[in-house]
Amino acid sequence: MDNESSSSIRSHDEEATGDQGKPLSSLAQSVWDILWLLSPDGRMQEAGHWSAFTGQSEAEAATFGWLNALHPDDRAPFEIWLRTALRYGVRDEIECRLQKAHAAHRLVRLQLFPQIAEDRSSVTSWLVCGVDLSQVQQHRVFGAEHYRLAMESGGMGLWDWDLVRNQLVWSAECKALFGLAPSTQVSYPFMLQLLHPADRDTVNQAVMQTLEQQTEFNMVFRTIWPRDGSVHWMTSRGRGLYDMEGKPLRFIGVIYDITDQKHAQEQNEATLYQASQLIETLPDPFVHLDRNWTYTYVNNAVEKLIGKPREQILGRTMFDLYPESAQQDFVVQYRKAMETRQPVVFKAYYPSGQRWYETRVYPDNAGGISVYSNNITEQKQVEEALQATETNFRSLIESNLIGIVHVRLDGTILEANQAFLSLIGYTQNDVASGTLNWRTFTPPNELQSSLQAIEDLKRAGSYKPFEKRYLTRSGKLVTVLIAGVMLDNHKDEYISYIVDLTAQKELEQQKDAFIGVVSHELRTPLTAIKGNIQLVRRQLRSITNNQHLSPDKANKIIATAEERIERALHQIEMQNRLINDLLDVSRIAANKLELAPQLCDLKQLTIASVEDVRATAAMRAIHLRLPDQESILVLADPDRIGQVISNYLTNAIKYSDPKEPVTVGIELKSNRVRVWVEDHGPGLNEEAQKRIWDRFYQAKGVQVRSGSGAGLGLGLHICHTLIKRHGGDLGVNSILGQGSTFWFALPLEM
Repeated sequence: MDNESSSSIRSHDEEATGDQGKPLSSLAQSVWDILWLLSPDGRMQEAGHWSAFTGQSEAEAATFGWLNALHPDDRAPFEIWLRTALRYGVRDEIECRLQKAHAAHRLVRLQLFPQIAEDRSSVTSWLVCGVDLSQVQQHRVFGAEHYRLAMESGGMGLWDWDLVRNQLVWSAECKALFGLAPSTQVSYPFMLQLLHPADRDTVNQAVMQTLEQQTEFNMVFRTIWPRDGSVHWMTSRGRGLYDMEGKPLRFIGVIYDITDQKHAQEQNEATLYQASQLIETLPDPFVHLDRNWTYTYVNNAVEKLIGKPREQILGRTMFDLYPESAQQDFVVQYRKAMETRQPVVFKAYYPSGQRWYETRVYPDNAGGISVYSNNITEQKQVEEALQATETNFRSLIESNLIGIVHVRLDGTILEANQAFLSLIGYTQNDVASGTLNWRTFTPPNELQSSLQAIEDLKRAGSYKPFEKRYLTRSGKLVTVLIAGVMLDNHKDEYISYIVDLTAQKELEQQKDAFIGVVSHELRTPLTAIKGNIQLVRRQLRSITNNQHLSPDKANKIIATAEERIERALHQIEMQNRLINDLLDVSRIAANKLELAPQLCDLKQLTIASVEDVRATAAMRAIHLRLPDQESILVLADPDRIGQVISNYLTNAIKYSDPKEPVTVGIELKSNRVRVWVEDHGPGLNEEAQKRIWDRFYQAKGVQVRSGSGAGLGLGLHICHTLIKRHGGDLGVNSILGQGSTFWFALPLEM
């Protein structure tokens, strides 16, 4: 590198690029063996060390003349590389053979650096720097284009067809995909012979079309392995490389084996075919409608049902074929499946055919639906007959024919209602004699199960419902369903509930409701009511029978009687709430729970609910934390929201230490209002927090600390339904041993 050339570069760059001349001069004296400047379109702008390295004069290298210094075999790919780099304005590098002054071509590695304008809006020139590789390296057949394409396609084998020399090169992986040894020599005609005869012309035409139209090659075809004749499925992608005039120079690409995928596809298609054959044999109609309600498939049963061949159905919309269907209820169900993307099952009666169908609607990913209708006419007739029987049974239940007995652990019946006595054929005189014992009218072979129930009663406080038989006074065996629970204030006494099952063995659907009633504290209020009324009756009789009773003592007895009546009324109110809970659950199950929403003040509603609870729990400390707003308006059913607040608060009092306060608060967050009740009770574990809203669920190990028994496990289930029906949210935050906070949130009315 001579000083004159170096000065020329430094002077030119200092004029053209200012401070950029310094790094260029520095580069000239560094590791680069050759460097020159190109204009943005690739013309020679400053020869620099070009002439010294290549032996070309500046005149010879002017404009695009410098490309003549490239080895003839390298010029075409070099021009493609250069054109790509200039077009996208990116730094890049390449190895090629370059003419060396007074010597053979030398292998050089060239790097291309864009020189950016000061405002960074454009490339002002390109700096090309090169290193003379001291030893000729093996030219890589598969360059960056191959690997980029391979990565894009997820391919496994690479191929390169030099169209100028007509030389086809395959990677070892590519040869393996064709069942060839790595040393096998390949050519384009040889490749065509390896293809399945049915695919050769198609592949050849696609290759020619790709090169002529400069499009991308993308084909799926079959190959036949020479050594064993096995057929393999391949997919291949490729593209041509062209010179400045658009003449194809090379054709490169990737290929990989998809035989397994093809076999899986064929198996899937076979499965689908078998499924379609099965659908065709179904005796009930099956159709598919696309998102535009157009029939795309109907089975044979549909043709028979409507009396039309499928050619007159497919391609037409349901509303075109049946205009009246737009007003039918089943269309609502179809639309629901389409919109929610969830399966829908419904039953409907079709007067035209006098048939009942159970229809299942399944949405697909394309927005359409598959519809299968099962003829259930006979089933509905059976159901109607069963429903008639069930109606008779419900009438029996509502006639108060449920036996209730007060029993000592030794089996002695202390009290019994008329329903029970009528069932077994005994009277109140038998009860009063103190000799009536359930062991005497229990068959010997069923005594063991009853004794086991008593053991469960002593251990757990109740025994699960079970069936047994009683031997009536007349010698008749009657089958009953019986359950019992210990009385809280009598360790050796319990209450049993008996339902006559003799005439109605099909009561299975009513067992859940009965179990829910008899398994929880519905019995405790009845016992308390009865005890208080009996005591009042005795006290009033003592006044009546004692004519010499002083007024003071009489007044004292009357005051005590009034207190006991108040207790009885309180127990009646508890009984009323429990019955209302059962009615609410029944309405929820039947989807008949009705709300009467109106604009109401949630703040005043909360205060009123708290005061109602305070009236029944005067000894408990209940704190209120309310916002400053005078009113908080929500659109809600005030009775139902008050029911939720009362339930939260009653539970907090019931399950927390009587010495601990309970706090009720209201918070405003954005466009919602949140009501919460906090206690310092035992808290709930994670499982209990998830299941606490389930019907009949009661957390294990949680004891009642004050008030009545544990309840039916219905209150929170009802609360959950009520709040959700109001468009609200609810939940519980709880820590074991520290307490719980139950909350619900409703939208504010602005």
